[in-house]
Amino acid sequence: MEEARARRWLDRHGATDRPTTPLLRARLAARHRGEMLSGVLIGAATVVYVGAVALSGGPRLGPSLSQVTFFYVAMALAAIAGLWLQSPNERRTGRALTRRVAHAQAVRVRTVVGRWFVVATTVTVGASLLAAAAWSLANWAATHAPAAHQVAFSGEAAA
Repeated sequence: MEEARARRWLDRHGATDRPTTPLLRARLAARHRGEMLSGVLIGAATVVYVGAVALSGGPRLGPSLSQVTFFYVAMALAAIAGLWLQSPNERRTGRALTRRVAHAQAVRVRTVVGRWFVVATTVTVGASLLAAAAWSLANWAATHAPAAHQVAFSGEAAA
C-alpha cells in the first residue's frame, strides 16, 4: 500500500524513473494518517451539524448563524487536528534518519512561509472569529432581549 502510494506520488511529480525510498514512504504514510483523521473528524462534525440543525425545531428559513459558525470552526479544528497528528509522525521519521536530507537543521514554520504570511493569517482568522462572535452575540441579543424585557415588565405589572 505504501509502495503504491509512493509510486503514484513520484509519477504525479514527474519522477517516474526514480525508485521509492523508505523516507518517502514513511512521510506519505504520516500524511495519509493525518488526512484520514481530518476526514473522519470532518465527517463527524458534519453529522453533528446536520443533527443540530434538524433537532433545533421551529420553522426557520435556514440554520442560525451560531450553527454555521460552529460548523466552520469544527471544520477548521478537524483540519488542524490532522496536521497536528502528521507533524509528530514526521518528526519521529526525521529523528530516525542517519543524516538530514533537506536542511542541515530543523526550520520553523515562520522561516518557511515568511513572517508576513503568519501575521496576515493570524490577523485574518482572528478578525473573522471576532466578527462571527460579535454577530452571533448581536443576533442572540436581538432574539432574546425582547423576551427578557417583556418578562421583566410583566413581573412588575403583576406585583
